[in-house]
Amino acid sequence: MIEIIMSAVGCALAAVFSVVIYILLVAKILPQLCVRLATPKKKLGDRGVRRYSFPEGRGIVYEPDIKIRKYVKQYVLVSHNGDKYIKCMINPKARFLKYDVVVYGPDDELIDVISVSETVLDDGYTKAIPLPLETSYVNIVLRAVDGMYKNSKHAVGYSGRSLSVFAGAVVAATVVESYVVRFLSSGVITAIFENSSVMINNFAFFALSLTVGIACAAFAVLSYYIRMVWVINNERR
Repeated sequence: MIEIIMSAVGCALAAVFSVVIYILLVAKILPQLCVRLATPKKKLGDRGVRRYSFPEGRGIVYEPDIKIRKYVKQYVLVSHNGDKYIKCMINPKARFLKYDVVVYGPDDELIDVISVSETVLDDGYTKAIPLPLETSYVNIVLRAVDGMYKNSKHAVGYSGRSLSVFAGAVVAATVVESYVVRFLSSGVITAIFENSSVMINNFAFFALSLTVGIACAAFAVLSYYIRMVWVINNERR
């Protein structure tokens, strides 16, 4: 009797462990491997106009796209003591700004989009916005300035191809996990009821697993679209 109980407990713990691994795979590992931000088809017309150095650092002054230069006159990309950040020089009349910092790495790859909503306290200048250490250059996408300017277009989105790959990987992971749980659960049942069999038809089980996998993939992809909207609209104060 003790061996039966121990066997059932072991199978149950293994099933729980496999579910934890599945959740980690779908929520953390697969997104990091598959999901990518989409590089904008048309890069903005920001251009560097001046370089300068100071103790333990250096900076590059940029002029943003001419369409927003009335509101954001210049910004500086600074490297100081191993940290990187940007700071914008703006129209002194502006009191509230909302903008996206589109961050690129050394090989022109898009690595981040930082959304900022800021009530300006220092006339003419925004606060310093920290950047990833691998930042090579940035573009500024202005979204709102008080009542003077409004832009509802998102700077970037997620790559459709990478989301498709992610969805496929989630479906495959879900089907595999369902078979793992099925096998371990049958072990628990067999341990308790030695000669019982509750295994359903293999084709029906596969169809059910595939349906659940597609549902999980749809939910995962939708959550990334929702997350992008949240990131774009989230206020960093």
